[in-house]
Amino acid sequence: MRSSRWILPADIKVCIVADRGFGDQKLYRMLTEELKFDYVIRFRGNITVTTTAGETRTAAAFVGPGGRARVLRGAWVTADRYQVGTVLCVQDKEMKQAWCLAASSTSATSRALMRLYGKRWGIESGLRDAKDPRFGMGMGSVHVSTPERRDRLWLINGLAVVIWSYPRGSGLSKDGETAIDVVGYAVQIAAQLGAHIIKVKLPTAHIEQEAARKVYDERRIPIATPTERVRHVLDCTFAGRRIVIFSGGAAVFDDDKLLDEIRSIHDGGGFGSIIGRNSFQRPKEEALRMLGSIMDIYAAAPERTRTH
Repeated sequence: MRSSRWILPADIKVCIVADRGFGDQKLYRMLTEELKFDYVIRFRGNITVTTTAGETRTAAAFVGPGGRARVLRGAWVTADRYQVGTVLCVQDKEMKQAWCLAASSTSATSRALMRLYGKRWGIESGLRDAKDPRFGMGMGSVHVSTPERRDRLWLINGLAVVIWSYPRGSGLSKDGETAIDVVGYAVQIAAQLGAHIIKVKLPTAHIEQEAARKVYDERRIPIATPTERVRHVLDCTFAGRRIVIFSGGAAVFDDDKLLDEIRSIHDGGGFGSIIGRNSFQRPKEEALRMLGSIMDIYAAAPERTRTH
């Protein structure tokens, strides 16, 4: 982590999310005082917590009635009393054990802290798969002779996986290659294969498979507009948990048409567009103006919501 602080630009904000094995006041101190990193770290429920009002209990004992979240600002943790920004104690009905979280923030809501810590489960599943010899690199069965070799293996495992998921084959019509049901399935398969970033073509409203048509009709999944179709494609990647970018297709020399397509992708929650030929096949000044317009569109925050 110290190396990360040296490498990262000063204006980049970092938030460390970690499980109970890392809940230690020495780590809190290093993150806050030395590295200036934010953090949300779970700690054991039997750790002593003292509120600013002087009330001392184990962390789990602060959970509200029915598991309701209890937010303790400026609380001290452990018997050595290290002060953190916030302690959150909660046990939703789906939790086997209470979540006792220490956070650097003094203002984040309980829901925001829970959502942030919840991101750890995506990382955890990735590490679990990496250890599995069937679905990952079999790291759990690998014996390495040196720490350097171990570190290189984990570096390789940590690299982002990019899949171009273009449906092809004799079983598809030409229209079926960009049909909404086929593209949606293509991104789902890519996500299941372990992709972090998925590239697909912008889908049309065509539905290739009659069995899929029944599902779209019965569930009333909106796919009438390009924005709705992009949103649906995002939803097919574990409910929007993967980065999806869209290929630019054939060169489009009508700027208004091209920018409308970009807006549809952005408004649907898409993460970007491949626009190589739509750039280099234009005169330089014209291409730069167009790229500036596209950057302005993507600079606005999209709404990445589920379709159903």
